[in-house]
Amino acid sequence: MTARVEGWESNLADLIEAARSTPFEWGSHDCVTFAADAVEAVTGSRPALASHGATTADEADEAIAAAAPGRTLAAAVALAL
Repeated sequence: MTARVEGWESNLADLIEAARSTPFEWGSHDCVTFAADAVEAVTGSRPALASHGATTADEADEAIAAAAPGRTLAAAVALAL
């Protein structure tokens, strides 16, 4: 398990607060990039995600399928972490 950085609680709270006013956008502010941001806020390191840069749900699905053939989104994210 990765250690948490000092001050992770406020890092995560700041991230959540900032996300409240940020509109959804594939590849820059979506569920996968938000999860990666949250991991970084807590641990100090950002997981490499296959869907980074995707601009549509279909592109994200294609990127994940290419990176982890036969896996679900959850399995691909777990693999990246």
